[in-house]
This record gives sequence, structure tokens and C-alpha cells, in this order.
Amino acid sequence: MAGPPRKKKEKAVSRVSEAVSFIMPATQPGGLDYQQYIRISGGYAVAFDGTVAAGFPVEEELTVCPQADKLDAALKKCGTDLTITVLPSGALSVKGGKLRAVVPCLSDQGVMPPVWPDPPVAVITDEIKEGFKALAKLANDKAETVLEASILLQARTMVATNRLVLLEYWHGIDLPPGLVIPKAFAAAVMKQTVALTGFGFGPHSVTFHYENGAWIRTQLFQDQYPDYTRIVDVPSYPIPIPEGLIEAIEAVATFSDSDTVLLRNGRVTTNREDERGAQHEVAGLEVNGDYRAFAPSLFKKVSGFIETIDLNTYDDRAFFFGGNIRGVIMGKRA
Repeated sequence: MAGPPRKKKEKAVSRVSEAVSFIMPATQPGGLDYQQYIRISGGYAVAFDGTVAAGFPVEEELTVCPQADKLDAALKKCGTDLTITVLPSGALSVKGGKLRAVVPCLSDQGVMPPVWPDPPVAVITDEIKEGFKALAKLANDKAETVLEASILLQARTMVATNRLVLLEYWHGIDLPPGLVIPKAFAAAVMKQTVALTGFGFGPHSVTFHYENGAWIRTQLFQDQYPDYTRIVDVPSYPIPIPEGLIEAIEAVATFSDSDTVLLRNGRVTTNREDERGAQHEVAGLEVNGDYRAFAPSLFKKVSGFIETIDLNTYDDRAFFFGGNIRGVIMGKRA
């Protein structure tokens, strides 16, 4: 008598596609060889662009250095039911469905510098990622100065500035002081959906660890971050932001020839003369003197964070607060 039918052994779904997607932010298509290629060996896929490194666990027992962007494209086209093989030529064959793609690989794997994560020494959460998302709109990785191209990560808070706006985000986690993080690292962390779990650091680097065993590491800027507390740790007397203020600023900004709006009692205008530009009424808006001048482009960067604001204690700036954020926006002369 025949026994019950045997269960077909299910093939493990390859994690290479997920791994390559995770580590791609640590590659540079068109860069040096080690920046264009990744290393798959020892159960990990690893990339390093000279500043940011990333690793992700894989099941495949491979030792190969494929070209990152071509492998990423092949994996996206071939789906999840993959056959991955190293060819006699040293190239990598990726087959899935009706597609087979051959991905170039480095013949000299010594071109790829060895990189490792800093071991985890503290617990972190996705609150760090949320902080990066909030501050990333200020930091600019193309900026000429470290101050504008970085985010200061430290115990309890993180800070970013473009010299005209400063934001401080409360993440609440105990971390070492003075970690000056490149914007590129923050951008790579923001792209990931896996939960953050661990933090490690060394003399010149920090590493974030994820719940699935993946990690991402960055070199730190060695410049000391300026003492921003002398700017923000001053008396201020914020009140709830007048209803409709942000909308009024956006409405009249189009009519300004100099990226300037004037906040006045009961209204926002583009010019001191009523016969020019545009005006928008704002009930409850009160300022000392004739007006306070600001760049609407700066207000747009921080508008989602402002719940309370102090427009009057200082002539040349406004302090604001909202949720986990406090900040300051510099005024203009008009």
C-alpha cells in the first residue's frame, strides 16, 4: 500500500535581492572599482563607498564580487525564484523565470577593501531614523562645509543646520557625545524599513545594527561641531502659532521678488507698501514694531514642526517648538 504523498521540499527564497537593495546606498556607480562592486562571501553581502559601508546576511555560499548596479537590475527583473551561479569565466549568472543575466565580477577580489561593523554596545530604536528624516532637509551632502553637510548625533538629541535654520530633535537615547554624521549616512539609514536594534562605534566610525543581522557603518567627520547651545539655550516665550500663518506665508510668497515676507499685526505681506505685492490676513498675528521679515523658503522647510513660536523676544530670529523638535529660524532685513 502506497504511503501518503511526500511533501515537496520548498526552495528557500533568496535574500540576495533584499541584500543588494539594502547595501546599494553604500555603492557609487561610475566610481572606483571598489565603489562600483560589492563582495558576497562568508554569508554576507557587503558594500563600501569610502565613507558608508553596509552588510546584509545571505544564504548563498558564494565568494564573488559582482558589479552592484548590474546585479541589482538583474535581481529586480528575475524575481525571487532565482538560480545564482558563478560561471567558469568568473562572472555571475542570475536566472529567474525566462530571464538569464550575466553580471560582470572583479577578477581580483583584493581590490575590495575589507570592512567590518563596529560591534553593538548599546540599544537604539527607529526613533533615530525618525530624527534623521526630520533633520535631513537641512543637511546637504554637497555643501562646502562640514557644518552644513552633517548631523550632530549625541546623547538624547541630534542637531542639523543650514546656518539660517537650526533644528534639534529629541530621540531620548543615551549615546556618546559629538558624533558628526555625514548626511549621506543619514540618507542611507532613512531608506531602510528594517527595525534598528543596536549601536556600535569606534574612534572614527559608528555602526547601526538591524534586527535581521544587517548593519550599516559610516566614517565620522573629525571636525568638532560648534557649540550650538549658545544659540538655542536662551530665554524664549513661545505661544501657539496663529492659525493660518503658514498658509498665509505660502500664499503671498509667489508675489515676493526677494524671497521675503513681512509678518505684521493681523496680516502677512510681501512689501511695506500696501499698493505692491500681496497681502494675506491672519487673525491673532501680533508682532512688536512694524513687521518681522523672514524668507518664506526657510519657513517651508520647518513648517511641519511649528506648534508654538516666539516672534517677538528677539528682533533677528524666531524660536519654535513642536513634538520632538525645537528650532530657530533667522530673520531678514527688509
